[in-house]
Amino acid sequence: MLTPKFEVQQDETCVTVKIFAPYAQITDAEISITEEVFTFYSSPYYLRLTFSGKLVDSELEEYSAKFDADAGAFIITCKKEIPGEHFTNLDLLTMLLAPQGATGVNRPSVEVIGGNDSEKDEEEDFDFTCEQTLPEENIVTMGYKYGFGNNSTGVFSVLQSELKDVVDISDPDNKSAPQRREERITQEMSLFDEDHYLADYFDVDMTQQFTEFIPEFYSITSDEVEFSEQDKQDMLELPRKEHLLDKGTKSMAFLGLADILYAWCYNHRITLGENSVESAWNVAKLSSTLSWLDSFTSLKDVAVSSIRRSLTFPLVRNWLLAQQVLKDTAHVLSLGMFFY
Repeated sequence: MLTPKFEVQQDETCVTVKIFAPYAQITDAEISITEEVFTFYSSPYYLRLTFSGKLVDSELEEYSAKFDADAGAFIITCKKEIPGEHFTNLDLLTMLLAPQGATGVNRPSVEVIGGNDSEKDEEEDFDFTCEQTLPEENIVTMGYKYGFGNNSTGVFSVLQSELKDVVDISDPDNKSAPQRREERITQEMSLFDEDHYLADYFDVDMTQQFTEFIPEFYSITSDEVEFSEQDKQDMLELPRKEHLLDKGTKSMAFLGLADILYAWCYNHRITLGENSVESAWNVAKLSSTLSWLDSFTSLKDVAVSSIRRSLTFPLVRNWLLAQQVLKDTAHVLSLGMFFY
Protein backbone atom coordinates (compact mmCIF):
# COMPACT_ATOMS: atom_id res chain seq x y z
CA MET A 1 0.00 0.00 0.00
CA LEU A 2 1.03 3.60 -0.61
CA THR A 3 1.14 6.13 2.19
CA PRO A 4 -0.38 9.29 0.68
CA LYS A 5 0.73 12.83 1.38
CA PHE A 6 -1.55 14.55 3.85
CA GLU A 7 -2.15 17.68 5.91
CA VAL A 8 -3.85 18.05 9.29
CA GLN A 9 -5.51 21.15 10.75
CA GLN A 10 -7.70 21.73 13.78
CA ASP A 11 -10.09 24.22 15.31
CA GLU A 12 -11.96 24.23 18.61
CA THR A 13 -14.32 21.40 17.69
CA CYS A 14 -12.86 19.51 14.72
CA VAL A 15 -9.76 18.00 13.15
CA THR A 16 -9.54 18.18 9.36
CA VAL A 17 -7.39 15.70 7.44
CA LYS A 18 -6.62 16.48 3.79
CA ILE A 19 -5.35 13.39 1.98
CA PHE A 20 -3.80 13.76 -1.48
CA ALA A 21 -4.80 10.59 -3.34
CA PRO A 22 -5.22 11.39 -7.05
CA TYR A 23 -5.22 7.74 -8.14
CA ALA A 24 -7.65 6.50 -5.51
CA GLN A 25 -10.71 4.42 -6.24
CA ILE A 26 -13.25 7.00 -5.08
CA THR A 27 -16.19 4.64 -4.67
CA ASP A 28 -14.17 2.21 -2.54
CA ALA A 29 -12.93 4.74 0.02
CA GLU A 30 -13.26 3.61 3.63
CA ILE A 31 -12.88 5.74 6.76
CA SER A 32 -12.63 4.46 10.32
CA ILE A 33 -12.34 6.57 13.47
CA THR A 34 -11.85 4.87 16.83
CA GLU A 35 -10.84 7.08 19.75
CA GLU A 36 -7.36 8.43 18.88
CA VAL A 37 -6.94 6.38 15.70
CA PHE A 38 -7.98 7.64 12.27
CA THR A 39 -7.78 5.18 9.35
CA PHE A 40 -8.29 5.85 5.64
CA TYR A 41 -8.21 3.32 2.81
CA SER A 42 -8.83 3.75 -0.89
CA SER A 43 -6.79 1.56 -3.21
CA PRO A 44 -3.85 1.97 -3.62
CA TYR A 45 -3.61 4.25 -0.55
CA TYR A 46 -3.65 3.42 3.15
CA LEU A 47 -3.23 5.94 5.95
CA ARG A 48 -3.41 5.43 9.71
CA LEU A 49 -2.97 8.41 12.05
CA THR A 50 -2.76 8.37 15.83
CA PHE A 51 -3.73 11.64 17.51
CA SER A 52 -3.01 12.89 21.02
CA GLY A 53 -6.72 13.27 21.77
CA LYS A 54 -9.89 11.32 21.11
CA LEU A 55 -12.25 11.79 18.18
CA VAL A 56 -15.94 10.98 17.92
CA ASP A 57 -16.30 7.38 16.72
CA SER A 58 -17.06 6.98 13.01
CA GLU A 59 -19.98 4.67 13.82
CA LEU A 60 -21.84 7.74 15.09
CA GLU A 61 -21.49 9.22 11.59
CA GLU A 62 -20.65 12.70 12.86
CA TYR A 63 -17.74 13.21 10.48
CA SER A 64 -17.93 14.66 6.97
CA ALA A 65 -15.95 13.71 3.88
CA LYS A 66 -15.68 15.11 0.37
CA PHE A 67 -13.37 14.73 -2.62
CA ASP A 68 -11.75 17.78 -4.21
CA ALA A 69 -11.33 16.75 -7.84
CA ASP A 70 -9.13 19.75 -8.69
CA ALA A 71 -6.63 18.97 -5.94
CA GLY A 72 -7.05 15.19 -6.13
CA ALA A 73 -7.61 15.14 -2.38
CA PHE A 74 -10.04 13.79 0.18
CA ILE A 75 -11.03 16.32 2.85
CA ILE A 76 -12.29 14.62 6.00
CA THR A 77 -13.52 16.60 9.00
CA CYS A 78 -13.73 14.70 12.31
CA LYS A 79 -15.32 15.98 15.52
CA LYS A 80 -13.30 16.07 18.72
CA GLU A 81 -14.74 14.05 21.58
CA ILE A 82 -13.92 16.93 23.93
CA PRO A 83 -14.56 20.30 22.22
CA GLY A 84 -11.81 22.80 22.91
CA GLU A 85 -9.12 20.17 23.50
CA HIS A 86 -5.84 21.03 21.74
CA PHE A 87 -4.32 18.16 19.76
CA THR A 88 -0.53 18.33 19.84
CA ASN A 89 2.11 17.54 17.20
CA LEU A 90 -0.19 17.89 14.20
CA ASP A 91 2.72 19.35 12.25
CA LEU A 92 4.94 16.35 13.04
CA LEU A 93 3.60 14.05 10.36
CA THR A 94 5.91 11.12 11.05
CA MET A 95 4.78 11.11 14.69
CA LEU A 96 1.16 10.90 13.59
CA LEU A 97 2.04 7.90 11.41
CA ALA A 98 3.65 5.97 14.27
CA PRO A 99 1.30 3.44 15.90
CA GLN A 100 0.66 3.70 19.63
CA GLY A 101 -0.26 0.42 21.24
CA ALA A 102 -2.63 -1.94 19.49
CA THR A 103 -4.12 0.19 16.72
CA GLY A 104 -5.24 -2.67 14.50
CA VAL A 105 -8.63 -4.27 14.24
CA ASN A 106 -9.70 -5.91 17.50
CA ARG A 107 -10.04 -9.67 17.15
CA PRO A 108 -12.95 -11.38 18.90
CA SER A 109 -11.78 -13.47 21.85
CA VAL A 110 -13.48 -16.61 20.52
CA GLU A 111 -11.59 -19.74 19.56
CA VAL A 112 -13.04 -21.78 16.72
CA ILE A 113 -12.66 -25.53 17.21
CA GLY A 114 -12.18 -27.53 14.02
CA GLY A 115 -13.10 -26.21 10.62
CA ASN A 116 -10.91 -25.53 7.64
CA ASP A 117 -8.02 -23.13 8.26
CA SER A 118 -8.07 -22.16 4.59
CA GLU A 119 -11.44 -20.46 5.07
CA LYS A 120 -10.01 -17.58 7.11
CA ASP A 121 -11.06 -14.13 6.08
CA GLU A 122 -8.63 -12.74 3.53
CA GLU A 123 -8.58 -9.43 5.39
CA GLU A 124 -6.69 -11.09 8.26
CA ASP A 125 -3.63 -11.18 6.03
CA PHE A 126 -3.36 -7.39 6.13
CA ASP A 127 -1.29 -5.91 8.95
CA PHE A 128 -3.15 -2.78 10.04
CA THR A 129 -0.19 -1.69 12.14
CA CYS A 130 2.32 -1.92 9.31
CA GLU A 131 5.05 0.69 9.21
CA GLN A 132 4.15 3.80 7.22
CA THR A 133 6.59 6.18 5.59
CA LEU A 134 5.90 9.43 3.81
CA PRO A 135 6.48 9.23 0.03
CA GLU A 136 9.93 10.34 -1.06
CA GLU A 137 10.33 12.93 -3.77
CA ASN A 138 12.97 10.94 -5.65
CA ILE A 139 13.79 7.24 -5.55
CA VAL A 140 16.64 6.48 -7.91
CA THR A 141 17.96 3.05 -8.84
CA MET A 142 19.45 1.49 -11.93
CA GLY A 143 17.11 0.75 -14.83
CA TYR A 144 15.50 2.19 -17.94
CA LYS A 145 14.62 5.87 -17.77
CA TYR A 146 11.29 7.61 -18.25
CA GLY A 147 9.40 10.67 -17.05
CA PHE A 148 10.15 14.32 -17.71
CA GLY A 149 13.22 14.56 -19.88
CA ASN A 150 13.71 10.79 -19.51
CA ASN A 151 15.43 11.64 -16.26
CA SER A 152 13.80 9.21 -13.81
CA THR A 153 14.32 5.56 -13.03
CA GLY A 154 13.46 3.19 -10.21
CA VAL A 155 10.43 5.23 -9.18
CA PHE A 156 8.11 2.22 -9.35
CA SER A 157 10.48 -0.34 -7.87
CA VAL A 158 8.72 -0.16 -4.49
CA LEU A 159 5.20 -0.01 -5.92
CA GLN A 160 4.87 -3.31 -7.72
CA SER A 161 1.77 -4.49 -5.84
CA GLU A 162 -0.07 -1.19 -6.40
CA LEU A 163 1.32 -0.44 -9.86
CA LYS A 164 -1.85 -1.48 -11.68
CA ASP A 165 -3.77 1.25 -9.85
CA VAL A 166 -1.34 3.97 -10.95
CA VAL A 167 -0.21 3.15 -14.51
CA ASP A 168 -1.08 0.56 -17.15
CA ILE A 169 2.45 -0.69 -17.71
CA SER A 170 3.93 -3.42 -15.54
CA ASP A 171 7.54 -3.36 -14.34
CA PRO A 172 8.52 -0.18 -16.25
CA ASP A 173 11.98 -0.10 -14.66
CA ASN A 174 12.95 -3.16 -16.68
CA LYS A 175 11.42 -2.19 -20.03
CA SER A 176 12.91 0.00 -22.72
CA ALA A 177 10.98 2.76 -24.47
CA PRO A 178 10.35 0.58 -27.58
CA GLN A 179 9.05 -2.23 -25.36
CA ARG A 180 6.69 0.12 -23.56
CA ARG A 181 5.44 1.48 -26.89
CA GLU A 182 4.88 -2.01 -28.33
CA GLU A 183 2.95 -3.21 -25.28
CA ARG A 184 0.83 -0.05 -25.25
CA ILE A 185 -0.23 -0.41 -28.87
CA THR A 186 -0.96 -4.11 -28.38
CA GLN A 187 -3.22 -3.29 -25.43
CA GLU A 188 -5.04 -0.56 -27.34
CA MET A 189 -5.69 -2.84 -30.29
CA SER A 190 -6.96 -5.67 -28.09
CA LEU A 191 -9.26 -3.48 -25.96
CA PHE A 192 -10.87 -1.50 -28.77
CA ASP A 193 -14.60 -2.29 -28.66
CA GLU A 194 -16.28 -2.00 -32.07
CA ASP A 195 -19.79 -2.25 -30.63
CA HIS A 196 -19.19 0.55 -28.11
CA TYR A 197 -17.65 2.75 -30.77
CA LEU A 198 -20.52 2.21 -33.23
CA ALA A 199 -23.13 2.82 -30.53
CA ASP A 200 -21.56 6.19 -29.66
CA TYR A 201 -21.07 7.04 -33.33
CA PHE A 202 -24.78 6.72 -34.08
CA ASP A 203 -25.99 8.20 -30.79
CA VAL A 204 -25.94 11.77 -32.08
CA ASP A 205 -28.09 13.21 -29.30
CA MET A 206 -25.74 11.95 -26.60
CA THR A 207 -22.52 13.21 -28.19
CA GLN A 208 -23.93 16.48 -29.51
CA GLN A 209 -23.85 18.18 -26.12
CA PHE A 210 -20.10 17.55 -25.94
CA THR A 211 -19.19 18.45 -29.51
CA GLU A 212 -21.23 21.69 -29.38
CA PHE A 213 -19.85 22.78 -26.01
CA ILE A 214 -17.69 25.92 -26.31
CA PRO A 215 -14.86 25.97 -23.73
CA GLU A 216 -14.03 29.30 -22.14
CA PHE A 217 -10.55 29.41 -23.68
CA TYR A 218 -12.09 30.15 -27.09
CA SER A 219 -13.26 33.53 -25.78
CA ILE A 220 -9.78 34.90 -25.05
CA THR A 221 -6.62 35.69 -26.98
CA SER A 222 -3.00 35.07 -26.06
CA ASP A 223 -2.63 38.73 -25.05
CA GLU A 224 -5.44 38.38 -22.50
CA VAL A 225 -4.02 35.36 -20.72
CA GLU A 226 -2.44 36.08 -17.34
CA PHE A 227 -1.60 34.17 -14.18
CA SER A 228 -4.11 34.27 -11.34
CA GLU A 229 -2.99 34.75 -7.75
CA GLN A 230 -3.49 31.03 -7.17
CA ASP A 231 -1.33 30.23 -10.22
CA LYS A 232 1.44 32.43 -8.84
CA GLN A 233 1.20 30.78 -5.43
CA ASP A 234 1.32 27.31 -6.98
CA MET A 235 4.46 28.21 -8.94
CA LEU A 236 6.16 29.53 -5.83
CA GLU A 237 5.60 26.15 -4.18
CA LEU A 238 7.22 24.23 -7.04
CA PRO A 239 10.71 22.86 -6.31
CA ARG A 240 13.39 25.13 -7.72
CA LYS A 241 15.25 22.75 -9.97
CA GLU A 242 17.10 23.48 -13.17
CA HIS A 243 16.66 20.96 -15.99
CA LEU A 244 19.46 20.65 -18.52
CA LEU A 245 17.81 19.26 -21.65
CA ASP A 246 19.38 18.80 -25.05
CA LYS A 247 17.42 19.55 -28.22
CA GLY A 248 16.05 16.03 -28.64
CA THR A 249 15.02 15.67 -25.01
CA LYS A 250 13.39 19.09 -25.02
CA SER A 251 11.37 18.08 -28.08
CA MET A 252 10.16 14.92 -26.29
CA ALA A 253 9.18 17.02 -23.26
CA PHE A 254 7.08 19.36 -25.42
CA LEU A 255 5.44 16.44 -27.21
CA GLY A 256 4.67 14.84 -23.86
CA LEU A 257 3.03 18.08 -22.79
CA ALA A 258 0.87 18.02 -25.93
CA ASP A 259 -0.14 14.44 -25.13
CA ILE A 260 -1.19 15.35 -21.58
CA LEU A 261 -2.90 18.50 -22.83
CA TYR A 262 -5.06 16.48 -25.24
CA ALA A 263 -6.20 14.33 -22.33
CA TRP A 264 -6.98 17.47 -20.31
CA CYS A 265 -8.96 18.98 -23.20
CA TYR A 266 -10.96 15.77 -23.58
CA ASN A 267 -11.84 15.79 -19.90
CA HIS A 268 -12.66 19.51 -20.03
CA ARG A 269 -15.09 18.98 -22.89
CA ILE A 270 -16.65 15.75 -21.60
CA THR A 271 -17.34 17.33 -18.19
CA LEU A 272 -18.55 20.57 -19.79
CA GLY A 273 -15.83 22.51 -18.03
CA GLU A 274 -16.50 21.11 -14.55
CA ASN A 275 -14.09 18.51 -13.18
CA SER A 276 -15.58 15.37 -11.67
CA VAL A 277 -14.34 12.46 -9.57
CA GLU A 278 -13.44 10.72 -12.85
CA SER A 279 -11.32 13.60 -14.17
CA ALA A 280 -8.01 12.30 -12.84
CA TRP A 281 -8.73 8.90 -14.37
CA ASN A 282 -9.71 10.47 -17.70
CA VAL A 283 -6.47 12.44 -17.99
CA ALA A 284 -4.21 9.65 -16.76
CA LYS A 285 -5.83 7.01 -18.97
CA LEU A 286 -5.92 9.01 -22.19
CA SER A 287 -2.34 10.23 -21.86
CA SER A 288 0.25 7.66 -22.93
CA THR A 289 2.85 9.80 -21.20
CA LEU A 290 1.14 9.23 -17.85
CA SER A 291 -0.32 5.74 -18.22
CA TRP A 292 2.51 4.08 -20.16
CA LEU A 293 5.47 6.38 -19.47
CA ASP A 294 5.75 6.68 -23.23
CA SER A 295 7.77 9.35 -25.02
CA PHE A 296 7.23 10.73 -28.50
CA THR A 297 9.46 11.92 -31.32
CA SER A 298 6.80 13.31 -33.67
CA LEU A 299 3.57 15.27 -33.37
CA LYS A 300 1.83 12.73 -35.61
CA ASP A 301 2.53 9.97 -33.08
CA VAL A 302 1.02 12.12 -30.33
CA ALA A 303 -2.16 12.72 -32.35
CA VAL A 304 -2.52 9.05 -33.31
CA SER A 305 -1.99 7.84 -29.76
CA SER A 306 -4.33 10.42 -28.22
CA ILE A 307 -7.19 9.84 -30.63
CA ARG A 308 -6.84 6.06 -30.49
CA ARG A 309 -6.98 6.06 -26.69
CA SER A 310 -9.97 8.43 -26.70
CA LEU A 311 -11.80 5.88 -28.87
CA THR A 312 -10.81 2.93 -26.68
CA PHE A 313 -11.04 3.75 -22.96
CA PRO A 314 -13.40 6.55 -21.86
CA LEU A 315 -17.17 6.33 -21.54
CA VAL A 316 -17.86 8.45 -24.64
CA ARG A 317 -16.00 7.22 -27.73
CA ASN A 318 -16.81 9.33 -30.75
CA TRP A 319 -14.72 10.23 -33.79
CA LEU A 320 -16.14 13.76 -34.16
CA LEU A 321 -15.53 14.39 -30.47
CA ALA A 322 -11.93 13.18 -30.79
CA GLN A 323 -11.39 15.53 -33.73
CA GLN A 324 -12.87 18.45 -31.80
CA VAL A 325 -10.61 17.75 -28.82
CA LEU A 326 -7.64 17.81 -31.19
CA LYS A 327 -8.71 21.31 -32.29
CA ASP A 328 -9.10 22.32 -28.64
CA THR A 329 -5.55 21.18 -27.94
CA ALA A 330 -4.16 23.17 -30.86
CA HIS A 331 -6.06 26.26 -29.72
CA VAL A 332 -4.82 26.01 -26.14
CA LEU A 333 -1.25 25.68 -27.40
CA SER A 334 -1.76 28.77 -29.56
CA LEU A 335 -2.60 30.78 -26.43
CA GLY A 336 0.98 30.37 -25.24
CA MET A 337 2.58 29.07 -22.06
CA PHE A 338 0.72 31.48 -19.78
CA PHE A 339 -2.55 29.58 -20.32
CA TYR A 340 -1.53 25.99 -19.71
